[in-house]
Amino acid sequence: PLHYTFKINPSANEGFFLLYCILLINLKQLTMKKFLLTILTLVFTINVNSQVVQTWNWTANQGQSADFEKAVADKTKKYNSSKDGAVLYTFQINSGNQVGDYWRIRIENELKDFDKQYPSGLKAMQNNAGKHGRVTNSSWYNIVERATHWPEGDNNWKKPLKRYFVYNYDGEHDADFWAFRYKVKGALEQSGADVNMTTLQCFAGCQGNQVMVIFSHSNFEDLQNDNSSEWAKVYEKYNELYGVNYEADISEFESSLTLGGFGRYSGTMVFKPEMSSPQELK
Repeated sequence: PLHYTFKINPSANEGFFLLYCILLINLKQLTMKKFLLTILTLVFTINVNSQVVQTWNWTANQGQSADFEKAVADKTKKYNSSKDGAVLYTFQINSGNQVGDYWRIRIENELKDFDKQYPSGLKAMQNNAGKHGRVTNSSWYNIVERATHWPEGDNNWKKPLKRYFVYNYDGEHDADFWAFRYKVKGALEQSGADVNMTTLQCFAGCQGNQVMVIFSHSNFEDLQNDNSSEWAKVYEKYNELYGVNYEADISEFESSLTLGGFGRYSGTMVFKPEMSSPQELK
């Protein structure tokens, strides 16, 4: 069998490692057609017209969460509080698989914008925050505009509480998965519901076809209202717009997920403004 190796450097400004992607292709088992489709899928998943997000999952050392938070806050204030540095946001996960961890992200308008590196900030992160924690994962996402709705803009300061859902879908049923997500965005827009929804599609650093959907809320009362009275508006508008039953479509959506519909998990996290770039840079 023939094997090909690709080395990818994502300019991981706050990671401690380069991302290596090893693609092993056994030409005895794959036809050339399937090989080309695989490569094309990888290439065209990176939508040049959408914003790109690089993420890092940080775990603080045992008993050093306060030291870690202070180190990140000090670094961010010095290196990420003006247009001369990268704009970074930090969230702390408070339920789900990675409770207690920190999710730190950098958003750029295009993938090529990540070519701009900030070595001084990276060194400061390694020498200070790196003493009190470690990176456990780093991934890359596109913001899927056709499945994203921000009624008043993506304002982390106004809606700091995030409830997120991570889905893995079967590639053979991607049409069912995305049809539902696009329709939900359409119903949200037309209903006037005050619900912030961000959809991220992973293109590197994830397992399988991974999509993250994030709902933003002011607090837990707002989360409760969004899930009841506000989502009721979405439900009614969905059926009105598409002439179908919402439950039927969500059933198709769930069938598109891996593990027989169980290819998903959820959690909550809260925005940490003191560990993030200032609001005026958003």
